Amino acid sequence: MSQKYEFVLVLDFEATCQENSKGPLLPVQEIIEFPVVQLSTKDWKEVRRFHKYIRPTESPRITSFCTSLTGIIQEMVDNQSTLSKVLVEFDTWMKEDSRLQSENFAFVTCGDWDLKVALPNEANFKKIPIPDYFNQWINVKKAYSEHTNQFARGMAQLLQIFKIQHQNHKFERAERDDETIFS
Repeated sequence: MSQKYEFVLVLDFEATCQENSKGPLLPVQEIIEFPVVQLSTKDWKEVRRFHKYIRPTESPRITSFCTSLTGIIQEMVDNQSTLSKVLVEFDTWMKEDSRLQSENFAFVTCGDWDLKVALPNEANFKKIPIPDYFNQWINVKKAYSEHTNQFARGMAQLLQIFKIQHQNHKFERAERDDETIFS
């Protein structure tokens, strides 16, 4: 299948969360992990990656429910930069690769939540400007559905369909970070 991009930037935010029945709702879900992998569409090899944990400011405590979903523990976000600073760092990272031009790359997400909901909602709530390049993304679930006329529920199903082994890096990472923090 042909496409127009030289690069894709695979993005998968994690954000603060709580169980529906546990107390008042959070004022806003805050992004606590900002991972991006840049791939070349020529050979689908990794070009580089950006990864930051982010300190939430509105609801600074990570709930046990959030940890169970994301693998992120409190110590991983304590003493980290805020979203506004990480966005500046990410913009610098983007500009370090002069090959990235607005028309030759797109973010890739599994669903629209990351760039249609999470980032705009938090940025709006905190009055943080976000670069225009975050307005261009490919939702792999939607692309799959449009190409096959079948609905994809999520990443696990897509990996199974394409016979790609799931690599649960989030929990491996949490265990590794846990060992570092508590050793």
